[in-house]
Formats: sequence, structure tokens, C-alpha cells
Amino acid sequence: MATTLSDFSTTSLRLLRPLHFPTFNHSSILSFPKSSSSKPTSSSSLHSTSRSHTEIERNEEKHASLPALTSDETHDVSRQTERLRQLINSGKYIECLKLLKSMSAMGNLPDQHLCFLLLKGLSEVPDPDSTFSLVELLEAEGRQDKHVYNLLIGCLCKAGHVVRAFEALGRMRSRGFYPKISPCNSIVKILCEYRMLNAALATVEHFRTHYRCKPNWVTYCNLIECAIVTRGVEAVQVYLDQMARDGYRPDNVNMEIMHSRIIHNLCRLRKVDEALEFIRQLPLEGLGPHATSYITLLKLFLILGKERDADSVIDEMLTRLQSLERSHLRTTVKMLCFHGLLRRAREMIEVAVAKFSLDVDMLSCSVLISAYLEDDRIDLVIELIQFMISNQLFPNVIIYNNMISSLCKNGHNKEAIEVFLKMKDFGVPPNNATYNRIIGGLWSNGEKKLAVKMLERMVKEDDLYLNVITYNLIMTCLSKEGMVDECLQVMHVMETNKVDANIISYNTILLGLCKAARMEEAMWLFEEMLEKGCEPDWQTYRIILKGAILAGYIAGVAHLLTELDKRKILSKNYIKCLKDDLLYRTNDRWIEGGVM
Repeated sequence: MATTLSDFSTTSLRLLRPLHFPTFNHSSILSFPKSSSSKPTSSSSLHSTSRSHTEIERNEEKHASLPALTSDETHDVSRQTERLRQLINSGKYIECLKLLKSMSAMGNLPDQHLCFLLLKGLSEVPDPDSTFSLVELLEAEGRQDKHVYNLLIGCLCKAGHVVRAFEALGRMRSRGFYPKISPCNSIVKILCEYRMLNAALATVEHFRTHYRCKPNWVTYCNLIECAIVTRGVEAVQVYLDQMARDGYRPDNVNMEIMHSRIIHNLCRLRKVDEALEFIRQLPLEGLGPHATSYITLLKLFLILGKERDADSVIDEMLTRLQSLERSHLRTTVKMLCFHGLLRRAREMIEVAVAKFSLDVDMLSCSVLISAYLEDDRIDLVIELIQFMISNQLFPNVIIYNNMISSLCKNGHNKEAIEVFLKMKDFGVPPNNATYNRIIGGLWSNGEKKLAVKMLERMVKEDDLYLNVITYNLIMTCLSKEGMVDECLQVMHVMETNKVDANIISYNTILLGLCKAARMEEAMWLFEEMLEKGCEPDWQTYRIILKGAILAGYIAGVAHLLTELDKRKILSKNYIKCLKDDLLYRTNDRWIEGGVM
């Protein structure tokens, strides 16, 4: 074996050098995989931790045990207020309530904002008595108003205490505050979530009769959603008629939101036929359908695989809609392309331009072009680009880069070069990403000489500087051909041109060296990487470990795997795979600390 390393076990701890290196950030290594046990517990050299980890521990200790106020601080209003804010932020609402009571006894009740925050926090406590005790405290100090009671009722409903919410409603009325629609909506919402439609209707009628509080569209949204589940879609029209009697006319913007929520709930219950029928009945009532309703229904039909029904929805959508926004077009085109309905997606774009007078959307066209390229339909891509140009929309560099990448991926080298040459004709100069894609694609398809010419053109004709991504691409292409020495020369050129190599650069060369069983050079390169401050990642360890196994350093790898497993640097599954590989190569039994 061509190496001066007599025993890999004596040098394998170099791999753990990042954990001892004084300028190295330990958190980047120890955070993979994320685990609470990733903090090293052995070896005194691993005593220090990262700044982020230390800050997390400090925050946990701060929230775990806040220091008690001294006798002098109990009379300091500012310190009491700060302590109160800390308790609220740490979620210690019961302790916060005790402190608030002591502050009130000394006449130091804080501002209303902190009381509101505490009231919201107490809604998470199972016992509603604590919430009422805070309201009683505010009443004793004369701080109560309708917002306090509205918040109290909302918090109680959120916590599921419906009976206590009605008690709070009576308390509010007895203090001379007339409730508005906000507490009604809070109670109606929780009742509808429990599917207690009759109780919700009785609550609405109670507010209408006793407090002269007319329901708004939020109230009706909750009632309709509950009615769809409990009584079916037939009950929806009853509430829509009642909304009209309450003054919510068809031209109200909220009606469109209402229709979309109805369609959404019907689709959620898989009642697609009822949803489609509801949309078709809307024009008969003078309530024109909204694009969001059609998009929601179309999405469900596509998920269920009902392409015929989806086609009918698209036809009705294009025929009946009076307006279409660009966001709706993008969502629909993306959805259709995802499910392979490229013809309908193209039709959506054309109708949006012809009927709705929308400008051609670059994002929608880009999504469709990518879908065409995935299907290797270059002819349709050319047609769509011609359509874009005829409407004074010229493709940008991102679209050209995607086209070149897809063409190279499918082996169309000639077409990719043609697209590359036409970019400048349309005023779109190629950038580094353009050259990276075409050079990598040509090299992968066997056109190595042409790829080298493109690299020369990149520097000489377009005067583009090679960045680290381009250098990494070159080294990746060379490494795949086993040209490791050439990769090292490229890295030397990077240093000459003052381009810093990153972890991808080192991993690429390390992979080539390990495949060639040049472990001594790999170890020296690893040391050089650490000295230059480049942090290794989990792939670095995997590459060198695999190379060490192939080179036959079984015992050293065994010791190193045990140490890496202890420090949670590599995943359990990958370490298991490496151990299985060792057992396969040695036919020996694995023990902790080595192979015997």
C-alpha cells in the first residue's frame, strides 16, 4: 500500500482535530444531528462550548429560576414592573398574578398593557378562577372597561370555558358596559367548533334581542361553516338570505370571502359536487363567482384525480369570471403544470391576455417553460417564447439558464448552445450561472473539449471572473474522471487568483484522493483545511472514513467511529452502515473500541 502511514489508528484522531482546534466553531460540528446530548462530556479539551449554546443555557436558567425581589426592591416600582414583565415572558402567569396583587396592595399597579398580556396568558391556565381574580383586581382599581371584558370573554372561549364566558358576559352587563359583536363572535365560534349550532343561533338571537347587536359577516361565517357540517349544504342559503336582510349586499367584498370559505369547507368535507353546484348557482342570485372559489375546487378535483371535472371547472372559470388577477393566474398555472395539464396551463395564459387584458406574467411563463423542458418539449418552449416576445415580454436570464440546464440534462447539447448564442441577440448577456450550467452539462454529456472552450470564452470574451462555484464545478468534473492531480492544480490557481476555497472544494478533492487510496495526501489536505479556518461538515467525515475503510485501516476506523458516535457528529444510521461495512470486510465481531 503506497503510504507512509504505518497504522491509521495512530493518525485517525486528526479527524477530530476540529473539536480541539482553538479557532474552530464547535457548534457547527456538534449540531449534527440535532440532539440534546450533542454536548461533549469527556476530554478536558472539549470543555468550552459555542456562544449560541451558552446563550440558550443562560436563557433557560433565567426562565427556570428568576431571583426573588429583595426587601428594598419590593418598594421600587420600576424593578417590580420589570420583574412582572420577566414573569410574563417566561410563562409564569400564576406567580405573575401574585406579584400583581402585592403591587396593587402597595398602590403600584402597572399600566394596562401588562395587565392585558397577563390576561391573555391566564387563558392558557386550566383554572378560569385566576382569570376572574385578575378582572376583580382591575375592577377594584377602577381599571375595567369594555376591552377588559371583551378580552376576558375571548380568553375564556379560547380555553373552552363557555359557561364562564356567559358569566363574564353577565358581569360585563352588571358593570354598565353593553357588549358589542366581538364577545358574541367569540362565544359563537367556540360553540360552532363543538358543533352546537342551535346554541350558537340562540346566542346570536340573544345578542340581537337584548343588546341590539346585529351579527356581522364573521358571525355568519362561523354559522355557515357549522351548518355545512351538521345540516348539509342546503342550510347555507338560509343564512345567506338572512345576511341580505341584515344589509350585507352582494357587492360587499366580504361576500366574496364568504363564498370562498363555503367552497373551502365543502371541499374539506369532500363534497365536491355540492361545491360545484353552489358555484353554478351564484350567478342566478346576482352574486358573481370569485376566482378563489374556482381555484379551491380545481385543486380538490386534481388531488382526487378527476381530470374531466377539473376540465369543466377550468371551462366555467374562463367563461364566467369577469376579472382575473395575476396572483390567481400564477396559482392556477403552477397547479396545472404540477398535475401535467400543460395544454390547459397554456390556455390560461392566453385567455388571461386576450379576455382579461392581463400583461404576460413572467413567473407564470417561467413555470410553464420549466414544465415543457421536463417533458422534453422544446418545440412548445419555442412557441411560448415567441408568444412572450410578440407581447413585448422578453425572457430574462433566469429563464435562459433554466432552459440551458434542462436541455443539457436531456442530452440536447446542440440546442443548449443555440439558446446560449441567442441570449445576446435579445439583449440578455450570460452570467456566471449561465456558464456554470452549460459547462457542467457539456462535460457530463461527453463534450469535454467544448466545455473547455466555453470556459475560455467565459474569461476572454465575456470578461467574467471565475468564482468559487465555477472552480468547484471544474474540480467536480475532473474528479469524476479520476483527475485528482488536476484538481489540486485548480485549487492552486484559486489561491493564485485570491479565491478562497470552501468546504465543497475540499470535499471534492478529498473524495478523489480517498477513491485513489491516497490517504496520506488526504490527511495532509485535511490538516491544511483546518489551518485555513475552513470548517469540515459531516460529509467530510464520511468521505475520509469511507476512504480509510477502502484503504484497509480497519482498527483505526473502528476507534474513530466509536468516538464520533459518542460525540454525535455522524448520524446513528450512517455509523451503523460503516460498522456493517467493517464487519463485511473483516468477518470479525464488532466491539466497542475496535474490531477483534
